[in-house]
Amino acid sequence: MLLLFLSGCASQKESILPNLTVIDIPKLYEERSSEIGETLVEKGKVYTYDGIILENSLHAGDGIFLKKLTLDPGQLPATMQDTKAIYYSTNKLKVYDALLGTKMEYGGLAINRTNEKDINFHLNGKKVMRPDPAPVYTKTKIKAIDRPSYRQELIYNGKINNYLKFLYREYTSDVMRAPFSQDIQYDLKDGNVIGFKGVRIQVIEATNTKIKYKVLASFPDSL
Repeated sequence: MLLLFLSGCASQKESILPNLTVIDIPKLYEERSSEIGETLVEKGKVYTYDGIILENSLHAGDGIFLKKLTLDPGQLPATMQDTKAIYYSTNKLKVYDALLGTKMEYGGLAINRTNEKDINFHLNGKKVMRPDPAPVYTKTKIKAIDRPSYRQELIYNGKINNYLKFLYREYTSDVMRAPFSQDIQYDLKDGNVIGFKGVRIQVIEATNTKIKYKVLASFPDSL
């Protein structure tokens, strides 16, 4: 009984939480040059999971004696781990049973920590059959749609006569708010320091293709 208990503890899984990346660029008072279409100021927070991009379709089982599993190409975030494997998951694992038909279930791939060629399907967190063919994948970062990411950016949009044009963009993972953008225009006759939503930029030189500038103040801290 003690051995069984220890074995069970060793295989216990823990959830993997997303990583928080804080964006706050560029450094203040640093002279920089950017071309039209490039971001001058960016601030925000983004939650991401470590994950993989699966590049080929995988199968296992026959649907009669064993459930038939099918996993299509796509992104799989790392959602669980134990001492032996990391579990990459989706809600779109196709499971076919001759009696029950096809349905989508939670599952994916369990990749061995020390041997990344040792890969099994997992179904609801339980390792099952090996996929066929061998998975082809690359590691990546996957945005966590279940966490409130937020980002603001100000983009240089060119110059017409004495007017500088900018594009403001605001991104949020909150489904109740639509992505927001706004075109902005400034007359250099009013001075070489422009401001928008707390940002202050000193324009050193500007043409219709590039701008040389310093950021005196970034977007207010909304993290």
